[in-house]
Order: sequence, then structure tokens, then C-alpha cells
Amino acid sequence: MMLQSFIVVSGLLASLAYGAPATALAIELVPNPHTAINNPVDVDIANNSTLVARGGGHDAKVYAGRGCSGDVVLQRNDWGCSGECISLTKEAQSINLHQDNSKNPKPTGNMYTGSSCTGANYHVGIWANYLDGCTDAPNGVVWRSMRLWFNC
Repeated sequence: MMLQSFIVVSGLLASLAYGAPATALAIELVPNPHTAINNPVDVDIANNSTLVARGGGHDAKVYAGRGCSGDVVLQRNDWGCSGECISLTKEAQSINLHQDNSKNPKPTGNMYTGSSCTGANYHVGIWANYLDGCTDAPNGVVWRSMRLWFNC
């Protein structure tokens, strides 16, 4: 059996101090260059059933045309939970959200008709068990800004 040494990178203590529930935190294992193999803090990755596969890498491509076609107006990769407002440089009519595997959490967002995330908004996402979700703006509507979320 091969053991790998890892550091658990988490905001657990800081988040608990601020009252956030531990279940809302993402825990990431990264190699620990300062710990020897077979040290008591080693993790047996192959047999640790408490590790949960997450949604993997994710990206969004916003398109000028409907059906996720035409010029790519904006591409955004691996965002988090901030939901920051992103103004588009050109008007858009569709967005494709993609993730590397179909597990939860899923990337999601809102598209807005006005700049600076104002005006009418439309929710976009990916259906269960799919890797991609292309969402068109309703007929006659163009999007000018957006917010994206992942693992909130």
C-alpha cells in the first residue's frame, strides 16, 4: 500500500470562528513537501472513503450568437462563490457553462440585459448528469453583463 503525505488546505478554523458551518467549506488536499512518507499524518487516498469528488474544473463561454455559436464575447475559467458582476464588451445572446464531471456542485449564473448587472436577469446552469449547458437569451433579448457562482 502506497501512502502519500498531504497538507489539508482549508479555511475551517477561520470560518468556524466567523460562524460558518463546516459543511459549507471546500477541503483541498495538496502535496506536503515538508512531511516524510509514512509519517503519522499521512493519508491513504485509495481507502479514504470520506473524500468526496467535486464538480471539477469549470468554465463559461459567452457567445454573440444564439445556440452558443458565433464570436466568443468572454471566456471565464474556474471562478468561485463571489458572484462578482462582469460587464461584457459586446452584446451576447447565449452562454455555455461546462464542468469536467457531472458531480455537484454545478456552475451557475445570471445574465443581465443592462450593464453592471442591472435590468432583467435570466438564470443559467447545467442540467443534472450533463457536462455542458447552453442557454439562449429569449428572442429579441441581448445580455450585457453577468454573475457566475460555483460551490456557494
